[in-house]
Amino acid sequence: MSNQISKTRTNFVGITDFDRFKDIIARCVADGAEKLKIIENTDNDGVTKYGFYVEENICGMREHDEFCEVENCADCEYLDDCDKDYSYDDFLEELTKVIAPGDALIITNICYEKMSSLYAYADVVTSESVESLTLEDLAFKKAQEMLDNKNWYTVNEGGETTTLN
Repeated sequence: MSNQISKTRTNFVGITDFDRFKDIIARCVADGAEKLKIIENTDNDGVTKYGFYVEENICGMREHDEFCEVENCADCEYLDDCDKDYSYDDFLEELTKVIAPGDALIITNICYEKMSSLYAYADVVTSESVESLTLEDLAFKKAQEMLDNKNWYTVNEGGETTTLN
């Protein structure tokens, strides 16, 4: 049985269509029962930017089709019982449609399980594209660069835990 702990949060970003953004967030499915929460920040110039977080891992976004009874999933009284398929790639693609040009949403996720595995990754979403990064890949490439050794390799998960005194 897995006891994986996950946390997901974003930075604040300009949104071009807040109602559509709310719908995207409402259609998201996380590992457990928790729903994504929208956060906002207003800067000194009065510009409000938005983000979101959840105390779990985001699995994806539910499909919205012609059989849905409402236009906006955030308004659906049956949302908690919705059994539509969901996709993380569709979630990222939908976000590209509401991110303000010249801005970038960074979705950061951290997961761990009994310290036998530890993951940190980020999806960078702009109005034009999506790129995914892992902290391990970035650190691995940096170590190879610092060592000037493209063949350098290490193992970073599993193994026995030993405390040295």
